Amino acid sequence: MRKILSYRRIKLFSLSLIDLDGLLPIEDYATTTVDDGLISTTSSPEEETTSTFAVSANGYNNIAARDYAYDWWNGRNPVYSTYYAEKVGGCKVSDGRTCWNKWNDCANFVSQALYAGGMKFKYGASFTSDESWNFGSLIPSHTWGGAHNFYKHWKTRAGVASTVSDLQTGDAVSLNTDTDPDIDHTVIITRNTGNSSANKYITQHSWDHREERTLADMFSQGYGVYGYEIDKATN
Repeated sequence: MRKILSYRRIKLFSLSLIDLDGLLPIEDYATTTVDDGLISTTSSPEEETTSTFAVSANGYNNIAARDYAYDWWNGRNPVYSTYYAEKVGGCKVSDGRTCWNKWNDCANFVSQALYAGGMKFKYGASFTSDESWNFGSLIPSHTWGGAHNFYKHWKTRAGVASTVSDLQTGDAVSLNTDTDPDIDHTVIITRNTGNSSANKYITQHSWDHREERTLADMFSQGYGVYGYEIDKATN
């Protein structure tokens, strides 16, 4: 769930940190997605219907992305998880949840779903570049598996939706769950039953859940919400 700017943390003495602080570029943070404050018109999830099939002009199939999330919400696809298991967790994916719990898989999971939906790999100057988004044969880009890095890529590639009513099934959402400005978690909307934040059901990894919560729950927790309209992203 925590962002991965690097797999290794470098500790600096406070004096060095002060000296360097003025040399570091100021990050351009996007404006959050606003909760419209609309009220759900349905009385229970059982009465609600799931979004219909849609292939966007950019080639994104939101239902294919949703179905991938359904298939893997409580598992780990070894094609995309072996790297994190071995390099971060020091374990094998086949070991099950005792291994899976050793790394934060939220952005990796959502990236897989977007790729399954038809979003194409992007290649920047290196795997650490914000312009890159891919799962390479040796190492994934930082934007693929790091929550904050994922945000830095998609806020440019898709833009951040101004209001939650703009979001639909298959759209990704970044969450800032604490007081610092960095992104901590990534989820995907897998069920959209209306314009209200209470109609946007999310599926996630790290704490594996399928549609147990909605974006309304995220807003009620005071989280910063950054939603991406993936059908409008460059592809």
